[in-house]
Parts: sequence; structure tokens; C-alpha cells
Amino acid sequence: MGPLRRGLILAALPAPAFAEVCQQVRPLWSPGIDVTIWSEPLYTLTNPLLFIMIVIALAGSVFRHIALQMAGILASSFLLMFVSHRLWATDHLGIWARATREGCLAPPYVATAFAAALTVYTITRAARRILSQRK
Repeated sequence: MGPLRRGLILAALPAPAFAEVCQQVRPLWSPGIDVTIWSEPLYTLTNPLLFIMIVIALAGSVFRHIALQMAGILASSFLLMFVSHRLWATDHLGIWARATREGCLAPPYVATAFAAALTVYTITRAARRILSQRK
């Protein structure tokens, strides 16, 4: 096996030294620490925009004002859309697949389940309050 073939084989293996995709997808990720399905929500939900959406959704389900409840429903719906984006969108360039192989991305199942539960909670809470106000 010549040096050219050996170099091509080693270049095809995912390693921290070849983490170009992870530098683009998650710049704060440090090589050598693989992201698991349980640590993925920590990376995803610590995004300031998504955290603000969680706060708005929880405020909308706690307070009785109809505008806050509708803002909570909208915020939790957008949170669900943003978090579950990698589950339903197509990956034409294969960036998510390469980032998963390199270890900086994991499937967003837990974060999506949390966002879906929050969305169901806000809708149920608002519907209950609206129906109780009609009686």
C-alpha cells in the first residue's frame, strides 16, 4: 500500500483533525467530546432565541391574558419547528450527516419531544382557560 492510498484512506476517516464541518455547524464544540442524544438538547436549547421562546411559552401558559397565551402558543410552535428542523428537512449537501459522523451533532429526538410537549401544554392550557371563560 503506497503513501497516496494510505493518505486517502486516513483522510476518509472522521477524526477531530478533519473537523471542518463541525467548525461551521458548531464553532464552540471542542473535538474529542462526542455529542450524544442526551447532550444534544443542551446545545440546542441554550441558543438565546430558543431560550426566549421557552420563556414566552411558559409565561403564556402561566398568565391569564389572552395575548400572552397566544404569544405562548406561537412561541412554542416556532420552537418545535426550529428544534425539529433536522428531522423533517432534507439534507441535500450532507452537512448534518458529516457533522453527525464527526461527533458534533446528534439526532434531536429529546429536544423535539420537549418542544412538542411544551406546545401541547401551552395549547391545552390556553384552550382550558378560554373554555372556562365562556361558561
